[in-house]
Amino acid sequence: MRILLLVLITFFVIVNVAVEFLRKDLHPKTDPMSSYLTGRYGELVDASYLALGGAIGTLPLYLGAGMHFAVICWISTAAVFAVVLTKRLREDAPPSLQVELLHLHVLAAGIAFVSASILLLMHGWHDQFQFLIGAAAPASAALFARFKPNATAIEEKTYASLVLVGLIALVLSP
Repeated sequence: MRILLLVLITFFVIVNVAVEFLRKDLHPKTDPMSSYLTGRYGELVDASYLALGGAIGTLPLYLGAGMHFAVICWISTAAVFAVVLTKRLREDAPPSLQVELLHLHVLAAGIAFVSASILLLMHGWHDQFQFLIGAAAPASAALFARFKPNATAIEEKTYASLVLVGLIALVLSP
C-alpha cells in the first residue's frame, strides 16, 4: 500500500508542476492552483486532485491510525473532492450561482489545507520532522498574510508544497 500512496501523491505533484509550465495562459505567481482544474489539461489536473484525495482517505488504513485521525483524513478527502466539484460546477452554472459556488470552492480549499495540516500535526506528534512540516504549513500562510497582504498564488503553492512533503514523510515513516 505504501507504493500506491506514494504513486498517488507523486502523480499529483508531477501533474501540477508540469501544468504550471505547460499552461501559457496562466501565470504561476498570480493564478491559484485551482485555476488549472479547467481549460487545457484540466481533466488531468482533476485526476491528480482525486488521486491525492484518495491517498489522504486511505492513510488511516495504511497507518492503522485511530478514529480521530481517520475522521480528519476523510474530511480532508471530502474537501479535496469538493474543490474539484465546485470548480467544475462553476463552469456551467448560471451567473446567479457562480458567486455561491466560488465561496464554497474557497471554503473547501481552506478546509483541505487546514485538515491536512492537522493530520500531519496529529500523526507527527512523536515524529519531529512531520510535526515541524505540519506546523510550518500554516506558519508560512500566517507569515505571508502578515508581510505580504496582497495575496498571490505563491502562498497557496508554498502551503501545498509543505503539506505534500509532510504527506510523503508520513507515508515513508516506519
